[in-house]
Amino acid sequence: MPISLLWFLPTSGDSRTVVPFGPGGHLRPATIDYLSEIARAADRLGYEGVLTPTGTWCEDAWLVTAALIRETERLKFLVAFRPGAISPTLAAQKAATFQRLSGGRLLLNVVTGGDSSEQRRFGDWLDHDERYDRTDEFLSVLRGALGDEPYDFAGRYYQVEGATTSKPVPERPPLFFGGASPAAELVAAKHVDVYLAWGEPPAMVAGCPCSACWSAWPSGSPRAPCWPSCRASSVSVRTSSTVRCRSSAPFRSSPCSRS
Repeated sequence: MPISLLWFLPTSGDSRTVVPFGPGGHLRPATIDYLSEIARAADRLGYEGVLTPTGTWCEDAWLVTAALIRETERLKFLVAFRPGAISPTLAAQKAATFQRLSGGRLLLNVVTGGDSSEQRRFGDWLDHDERYDRTDEFLSVLRGALGDEPYDFAGRYYQVEGATTSKPVPERPPLFFGGASPAAELVAAKHVDVYLAWGEPPAMVAGCPCSACWSAWPSGSPRAPCWPSCRASSVSVRTSSTVRCRSSAPFRSSPCSRS
C-alpha cells in the first residue's frame, strides 16, 4: 500500500498543543504570511497535502485554504468542516468551486462533532448517534449534488430537490472521516474514502476499523473499500530526557480536531 504524507496547517497559531491554551500559548500567531510560508514549504518538500482543522479557536478552514491556492502549485488541502453547520448542497457548491479554482486539490475532512459545549455553540443539540445519522444523510446529499444530474433526497434531517452545482466537477474530492463508535463506523463503511485515526498502538488500529461493519452495507452495492489513515504529532526538543518527560504526560484533546 502506498503511503501519503500530509502536514498540519496551524490555523489557531503554532504552539506546543494542537490548540494553544492559556496565557502565552501562541508561540506564532496564524497570520496569512506564516501560513503561506508553511504551505509553500510543504509544497516544496513533497508533502501531498495539509490538514486544516475546524472549530471555534481556528481560523475558517475554507477561507484560509482558498487564500493559499495561489501560494502553492501541487499541494492539496484537507479542509475540515462540520455537517451540522452548513447545508450539504452549499458544501457541494463550495467544494466544486474549490476544485475548479485549485485544479482538483481539495480533500474533505468530515468532522461530525466535538464536545457538547462546542456543538451547542453552533446551535447543535443532537445527541451523539443522532449526529452520525445526520452525517449519513448529509453525505448522501453531498455526493448526489456533486454528481452529473440534479439530486433529490427526502430524509429526517434533510429534504432537497434538484441539488446540484453550476457544472459537474472533473473529480469528486475524496472524503476523509474519523470516529470509533459503532454509529461512526456505519457511516464510514457507507460513504468515506479514507478513515482517519490517531497514532494509536498497532493493535488498536489494525486494519480499517470500518471493515467490521461491512455486513451492514447492502450486498452487491457498488462500494470501493476505504483506506486507513492515522495522525501523529512530533515533539522537537534538545534532549531525549525532555522527550520522555513530555511524552509521559497525557495528551490533551482539541475542540478543533475531535470527531
